[in-house]
Amino acid sequence: MTLTLNCLPEGEVLADLIRRNCATGFDLRFCRSVAVSPDDRDTITCDPPEAEFATLYALTDLGEAIAIHDVALSSAGADEVSAVARALFVAMVNARRDPPDAAQRHQIEQDALTAAWEAEDLVACDAAFALLREIADQETDDDGDVILGADASGHNDLLSRITAFLATHNQ
Repeated sequence: MTLTLNCLPEGEVLADLIRRNCATGFDLRFCRSVAVSPDDRDTITCDPPEAEFATLYALTDLGEAIAIHDVALSSAGADEVSAVARALFVAMVNARRDPPDAAQRHQIEQDALTAAWEAEDLVACDAAFALLREIADQETDDDGDVILGADASGHNDLLSRITAFLATHNQ
């Protein structure tokens, strides 16, 4: 049976996550949403009577709790808890047989930082391309230079956005 774990990034394998993060246990927490918009996934841990769902977390040797799977508060949810808890247990037992050494753990942390930086960089590039497309759509003079107009107070929205973008992404 293949588990689809709804809190893990797409393509993440439970056994790899458990080994990489040196998980030492797991926890079931009752939760409810405190989201302010449909795209918001903010939740809090609460007492069972206030709960909307439960989440299984892997607990690392550094005290971090990593969300693994959200389940409904139903008998089907109880079955999912059982299956995921078993998978977590097996992954932790197997990871104990071949834990990462200090160098491997350092490399894993560096790879995670690099991936996060690259993802942030891609978002910045997308924003830069959007600004460049907008500049390309501007009127040009006879020499091909972009003509940037301003309102009566000297304000130019495009230039303000470019300035804000450069200030934000100047690393």
